[in-house]
Amino acid sequence: MTKNEFIRMLKGRISHLPKAERRKILQYYTEMISERMDDGMSEQEAIAALGDMDELFGDLPAPSKAPKPKSRLRGWQIAMLIVGAPVWVPLMIAMLSLLLAFYIVIWSLVISFYAVFAALAVSGLAVIYTGIASILSGDSQYFFSLMGAGFALSGFALLWLIPCNLFAKAMAKVTAATAKGVFRFFFRR
Repeated sequence: MTKNEFIRMLKGRISHLPKAERRKILQYYTEMISERMDDGMSEQEAIAALGDMDELFGDLPAPSKAPKPKSRLRGWQIAMLIVGAPVWVPLMIAMLSLLLAFYIVIWSLVISFYAVFAALAVSGLAVIYTGIASILSGDSQYFFSLMGAGFALSGFALLWLIPCNLFAKAMAKVTAATAKGVFRFFFRR
């Protein structure tokens, strides 16, 4: 392994550290390799003398999830928010109202699709029941046509259920993505 390869590998392992700490670590290992090369070792021997790479990198601090400092609003920014409130508050309310209307329309369509499914299924079962009732009452001339219509309506209901479910899943994804986007807009990290 060459010195450049080692440094590149080291940079990848310490990329999560603060810049000043990264600079110290890189400088330390660069000087250590250079000193060993000045003592007569080859580049590969100097890097091999550092020890096993996993043990070497294992000594480095682990990535930490340190919270980022919160940015504070400056005085002029607060003043602009207050002065601009008559404009941005109604616009924000209008935007949220449009978003709510969008959700109502989308989910009304989903409910309508399932209402069509329910109407087809109930109609099919009612026509089948009517066909059975007609044969039991002795009026068998409409039995086959009622049973055929009932089974056809029930079959259409089952076929209609597939696009209903697909549409509902797609709208759920759209709803989740939109909600996530709105949340990110208001609460950026």
